[in-house]
Amino acid sequence: ILYCNRRWHHILGLSDDQARVTCVSAFRHYIHPEDMERATRFNSAELSRMIERDERYHMEFRIVRPDSEVRWIRSVASLVRNGSGHLRAVGCITDITDFRDVYPAHE
Repeated sequence: ILYCNRRWHHILGLSDDQARVTCVSAFRHYIHPEDMERATRFNSAELSRMIERDERYHMEFRIVRPDSEVRWIRSVASLVRNGSGHLRAVGCITDITDFRDVYPAHE
């Protein structure tokens, strides 16, 4: 389950009256097809290492808004265990498109 605020939905290009994204499978619809595999890859060994070292997750990838505009976002999250021992991610996304236009990535 995803709990996302209004700003998160605005970055995706969704207005206040549109349905909210509440799960990862619904968010996948907005990820650029060329970035889908990289942005949604799950590696349990890497995840365990990040938890053990208290590292945060970060990823830059493209989204495609409902109006077909392509934007770059940076997703950052910390992985934590709640009081019941369940794993949760707490994070945010930031639209970095304008920054990438000024300072192109070295890929």
